[in-house]
Amino acid sequence: MSNPFETIDARLKNIELLLLELKHDVIPVDRADRRNNSPLTVQDAADFVNLAVPTIYGLVSRREIPFSKKGKRLYFLKDELTEWIQTGRRKTVAEIEKEVRQ
Repeated sequence: MSNPFETIDARLKNIELLLLELKHDVIPVDRADRRNNSPLTVQDAADFVNLAVPTIYGLVSRREIPFSKKGKRLYFLKDELTEWIQTGRRKTVAEIEKEVRQ
């Protein structure tokens, strides 16, 4: 039977190595996904979609842009803003011609 203190020491060293690896990983994958979809402020959303803040407020008041409201604050999600931008995509002439031929 091996020395229990050696076993404990080996396990502690293994745990220490794992912790050091985690420490050096800047953003783990699951946290990166959450950070990409973290709520944006009005200013952040305006910067993200390259519009002025008053334009964002106008879109919100007409309910033309996806948003959440908590109290008096507005929040936006990057995924929803990206999808909103993509819904405004216009087809190219080549794409329209291809559809007509089919």
